[in-house]
Amino acid sequence: MEFMLILYVCASTSTMCSPAMESEVRYKDLYDCLKDGYKKSIVQMEKVGRDNTNNLGISVKFECKKDKSEEA
Repeated sequence: MEFMLILYVCASTSTMCSPAMESEVRYKDLYDCLKDGYKKSIVQMEKVGRDNTNNLGISVKFECKKDKSEEA
């Protein structure tokens, strides 16, 4: 079973999130997907920066979903 990572960048000031950013990488298990999700969340936070994060209430959310295309 493979998993795909989906990231969202959200702003609490507008209660809006970016469109889903789906990773092209497929992970062999949930553990690897989650581990990379945390790493990529940090990268996104660094891109947004301290000021934008604090002023806009930015957070990064992610989820690991089973790859449905594999089942077809």
